[in-house]
Amino acid sequence: YLEQSRYAKHIDRWLEFFPKERMLIVLQEDIRADPQTQARCVYEFLGIGTEHVSDFVGHRANESYLPKSRGRERLIRSAGVFTRRIGLGGLDRLLRRTGLVSAIHRKNRLEIRDVVPPLRDETRMQLDEIFADDTLRLAAIMERESLPWKTWERAAARRVTR
Repeated sequence: YLEQSRYAKHIDRWLEFFPKERMLIVLQEDIRADPQTQARCVYEFLGIGTEHVSDFVGHRANESYLPKSRGRERLIRSAGVFTRRIGLGGLDRLLRRTGLVSAIHRKNRLEIRDVVPPLRDETRMQLDEIFADDTLRLAAIMERESLPWKTWERAAARRVTR
């Protein structure tokens, strides 16, 4: 997990082979804050008309979650597979379009933030130390004054005190 989170390190590897102008780096936090603007940035980068509007902008997919009941989750999924298998795929699609299937799934989900305990202060301090230089480098690569992370705030504060 630590190695995967060294974003600047991995981007620097790509920069060895591709010019920076051929890369677009977009932060999840920026997408969450303003999906339309970020989509237009991607369209412009790809040479697609910036007036294009995707049906998927703002749509959340593949969210992490924990089921309240694994058995209920299996049953919900099995029902969809079964209806498609016996030729009732149209019914399955209709139920999905109405939002009923999503609503059933949501009722069976736990918020991960409610289940996973918060980081201990000493662990957070260790992670700040580990990622400080990489975080500062990422901001430099992206030519940004700051990043929308608490980690950034702490890294920038450490840079000033050095």
